[in-house]
Amino acid sequence: MVASLSKGRFFGIKAGFGLAVVFFAALIFIKPVPALAFVGGDGSTSTPFQISTCQDLQDIGSNLTAHYILTSDVDCSGTPSFMPIAAGAGQESGFAGELNGDNFTIHDVTVSSSTTEDLMGGIFDTTSPGANIHDLVIASSTFSGAFGEGGSQVGALAGEAFGGTFTNITVMSSVTVYADQAGKVGGLIGFASDDPSQGLTISNCSSSPAFILNDLTDPANNIGGLVGFVGSYNNSISITYSSSNSDLNFPGSNTSYVGGLIGWVENNASSTITIANSEATGNVSAEDNSGGLIGTLMMNTNTDMPDNAKASIVVRQDTALGNVLVVSPYSDNFDFDNFGGGLIGAVSVYATGTQDSLISVLNSSSRW
Repeated sequence: MVASLSKGRFFGIKAGFGLAVVFFAALIFIKPVPALAFVGGDGSTSTPFQISTCQDLQDIGSNLTAHYILTSDVDCSGTPSFMPIAAGAGQESGFAGELNGDNFTIHDVTVSSSTTEDLMGGIFDTTSPGANIHDLVIASSTFSGAFGEGGSQVGALAGEAFGGTFTNITVMSSVTVYADQAGKVGGLIGFASDDPSQGLTISNCSSSPAFILNDLTDPANNIGGLVGFVGSYNNSISITYSSSNSDLNFPGSNTSYVGGLIGWVENNASSTITIANSEATGNVSAEDNSGGLIGTLMMNTNTDMPDNAKASIVVRQDTALGNVLVVSPYSDNFDFDNFGGGLIGAVSVYATGTQDSLISVLNSSSRW
């Protein structure tokens, strides 16, 4: 019997056999998408996906806008090389969902991406506007970043964050962060910025990892106990009620812009960066532009901003309790750039238009 669908004959035995052939071909060429094996939840706000294993944690990368919740501590010791979530994502393509740690701990994560350029070191590579990560502990882990041209961003939680909210997150002293050849390194986040659609908020977070610079001849810059680099380009940024207890000791290493809490703070927009009610207790030792709380504050208003725009950086009710040592590795032992301070290492203002720029340091103190 020869199957035929000619002359409009879509009935009887011939038509049925022909449709069976088409259906069989569909079975061959349509590959089903495997379902992720989360133990519960549907990813919604009310019923988030449940995370209990390191594989569950990695699977967040398959849906970067869903809601997730930890249901137990997550042990990643069986994953020798953890791939950061949203690896290689850009500013608008990183994690933009919710991760509720429910006060559980993620531990024994190893991120070592030294052979892959443009890969950030952290549980998350990149977080994007809409990200909401809270009530989480990170312990007994090691993080390093890609050593491509210009270094990379490294932080235990995220290499870089664009907008979003980060609340009640603790990075324990059992965590190690490597700063080799890196451009922006923080205990929590390496590079923290706003986004045109959303500002960035960090509150009630603490960080006390060990910072290691293996090669003293190859400097790292913008290192902070909590955040390496904070930059506003569109919206406001707020860091409040947070702390760091890490020693940042890099003497004789050409390492600059080091702060007990934040390495570098820069405002390039008609917005406000607020750092308030926060504390750094660790010691700081670096080459230049380094301080007990903040390494460098920079206000950079320019002609691209609207006339009479107002840009401000406010440091309010903050404390730095560690010792600060700024030593040049060069034979002259001191040059114009070797600034250091118990609270803030250096303050710079660049204004090229008619904008108003204001840097306020209020009711803050240091022991140095």
